[in-house]
Amino acid sequence: MSSETQALLSHENRHGFEGEIKPGPDAKHPYYRRLMGCPCPAIATMINHSYLNPQDDKEKLPFMAFVQALRDCYNFSLPFAFLFVFLANLRLGTLRQGGFSLEALKNHGVLEHDASITRYDEQDGDHLGPQPELIDEFLKSSNHLTNLEEGPKMVTLHDYAEKRVQLERKITSYLPTQPKYRVRLLGVGEAALALLAFREKNSALTGNEVCAREEWLRVWYHEERLPVELGWKNRRSGHKMGIVGFGRICHQIHKRMKMIESAVW
Repeated sequence: MSSETQALLSHENRHGFEGEIKPGPDAKHPYYRRLMGCPCPAIATMINHSYLNPQDDKEKLPFMAFVQALRDCYNFSLPFAFLFVFLANLRLGTLRQGGFSLEALKNHGVLEHDASITRYDEQDGDHLGPQPELIDEFLKSSNHLTNLEEGPKMVTLHDYAEKRVQLERKITSYLPTQPKYRVRLLGVGEAALALLAFREKNSALTGNEVCAREEWLRVWYHEERLPVELGWKNRRSGHKMGIVGFGRICHQIHKRMKMIESAVW
C-alpha cells in the first residue's frame, strides 16, 4: 500500500469512506468511495480518486486545484479546464470565494437539475446519489447494434440524444432559476463530457457515430470510479478534451435532439 493511500485511510471515518480500495490510474489515486452526496458523477469520481480532497461538503474546492484535477483526471486542456471551473463558480456565485463547496453544488435549481440520467428528479426521490435502476435503464435501452456483438458494446451520441429528449419530456414545469434551455444546456454538456471521457475511437461504429464504451460508462456511473481494469486510461493518445471538441459534440447532441423532437412531434 502506497504512503499516499495510507494517508488517505488515516482519515477514514471523517471522510465517510465506504467499501474496498480499488486500483486507480496511478498509486496516488486509488479508488475509495466517499459518500458525500455529490450530484455530479464527474466530480464525485475525482473525489473518490483523491484528485479533489474536501473534508466534508462544506469545504470549498479551490479554483486552481479544481482546474488541475480536471486536467489530471479527465485530460482536459488547460483553457477548457479553466473555463469549466470559471463558469461553474460564476453560476454558483462563488468566484470571489475562490471556489465552491459540494453543499453549494447540491442546491437544486442552480447547477443541480432535474432530467438527470443517473439521479431522480428532486420531487421523485434521491436526486444526489447515483440510482442503479436509472443507470441500467439507460444502458440497456442504448442501441448497441447486434451485428457488432463480438466487440465491446457501445453507447452512441444518438443514444444520449434520445435519452435527453425522453427525460426532458417528463418535466411538467421548470423553475424560474432553471428554465428549459438551461436544463438542456446542462444535460447536453454532461452527455458530451461522458462521450469524450470514455470515447472509443477504435470501434467499427466510430466512422458513423461518436460512441463511448458501455462497460466503461457502467463502472463510472454506478461506482463513480475510473474503469482502469477494463483498459481505460486518462492519457490515451488523441483523447485530450478541449473547448472546440467539447463544443462540437454539444452542438451535435443538440442538433440530434431537435431532429428526434421533430420526428416525435
